[in-house]
Amino acid sequence: MPMKRIKFSIPLNLEYFSAFRGFLDAVEWGYGDTYFLLGNDVIKLVEVRFKEGIEPEGILKKLLEVPT
Repeated sequence: MPMKRIKFSIPLNLEYFSAFRGFLDAVEWGYGDTYFLLGNDVIKLVEVRFKEGIEPEGILKKLLEVPT
């Protein structure tokens, strides 16, 4: 499966954080140790493995619906 990248930050607001619960529940494991600068942001590159039967496209669609 080709690697896909997504940049996100989990907000401190409880309402928005709740919108990420599906993503967190879908992850089997994640690993990241690479940091880099992108403009003024410090980015951490993380590899994520989703649980069996999870479609990453569905998770991404839900995340894109979260108001920012």
